[in-house]
Amino acid sequence: MVDSSGRVWLVGFDDAEVDSPAPHIAADIAEALASVALVAGPERAVATAEAALGSEELGTALPYLQPLAVSRESQRRLHGKKALLQDLSNRVSDVTGTPPVDLARLERVSPRTLAAVLGAFVGMWVLLPKLADAGDAIEALRNAEPGFLLAMLPVTLLLYVGSTFELLGACSVRLPFFATYRCQMAAAFMNRVTPSNVGGMAVNARFLQVSGVDAATATATVGLTSATEAIVNVLLVLLFFTWAGRGASGVSLSLPSSTAVRVVVAVILIALLVFLITPMGRKLFKEKVLPFLKGVRTSLAEVARSPVRLLSMFGGGIGRALTDFVALVIAMAAFGPVPAIGPLGAAYIGASVVASASPTPGGVGAVEAALIAGLTSIGVPVAQATPAVLVYRLITYWLVMLPGWISLKVMEKRGEV
Repeated sequence: MVDSSGRVWLVGFDDAEVDSPAPHIAADIAEALASVALVAGPERAVATAEAALGSEELGTALPYLQPLAVSRESQRRLHGKKALLQDLSNRVSDVTGTPPVDLARLERVSPRTLAAVLGAFVGMWVLLPKLADAGDAIEALRNAEPGFLLAMLPVTLLLYVGSTFELLGACSVRLPFFATYRCQMAAAFMNRVTPSNVGGMAVNARFLQVSGVDAATATATVGLTSATEAIVNVLLVLLFFTWAGRGASGVSLSLPSSTAVRVVVAVILIALLVFLITPMGRKLFKEKVLPFLKGVRTSLAEVARSPVRLLSMFGGGIGRALTDFVALVIAMAAFGPVPAIGPLGAAYIGASVVASASPTPGGVGAVEAALIAGLTSIGVPVAQATPAVLVYRLITYWLVMLPGWISLKVMEKRGEV
């Protein structure tokens, strides 16, 4: 920063590292080159860096003069100026006498993480039938109705239409529909390899920043979509459990007793109190949680002033959830009779709540076990519930990884993230 008297101050050491590794320093040099070039032009940026650092250290930045290596703010400002980084790279090569080098390979998802997730999926696929009635489940897979399974494919693609409208409604900036849909596919892929949907939220936030939304508003917008999904889940819990509680088809589900509810509420309040009385907890709440909640509240108040945006946001959230439920209904139909919608919906939304609390990516393992347990509790035979749940998850959850990965690569190529 430069103060009013012209003195230069170095600030923002919160995320600084002592004795940083060479790649981090090289990436910092690349960031400095890009940010200065945006203000003063590539020629002055390279000349100043060469005078301050020397040719040898300046040359280490060459592999990191690429969009993925610079900060989100620089990426946003570089949007539509892709030639600037190439110009910087050429000038650095000329000044340092360094021949062109290959760009550093920056991976957002490591092969080890991907292998671990796929391994968990394989383990789940192999072990669950053994825990149930393996022979009957395998026989049911052989006798599945292929027409129903094929019908699940377009339904799976419709899932992301709902989440697209959800983000369009939550965002204050007008976003292109197809680019936003592509972003939802890419976010779905990232959610498969990161816990608690953090990867998908990061993709959405970066997409919004590249689209012209400032960082704080982008974070609040993503938070608003998460809040919307939570509200939709509460509404569906009330709907399906009330419906199921009427005793359709001789099955009666009820909400937990008042004692159980009080115990759960007490545990949550005690955990929150312990969190708030610790210095680290108070600091985290003040610096991270409170600004996030204020941003969500401000964004929600802004959306509430526009009935169209409100309809798009909540309509998209409800549409996404109901489309996913329809996919489960089709999967059930492929292996036998479909149970009453009320109890089936209660089992579905119960598994969704479990997924949101599970630390595994997408609730892998927990969702499948909760769904099978819920379906058997409403009278669905294990031999039908097990293959139906596994095929439902395979098509709606795992098959989207390929188009999601392709969408992410397309977005990176177009400079949308």
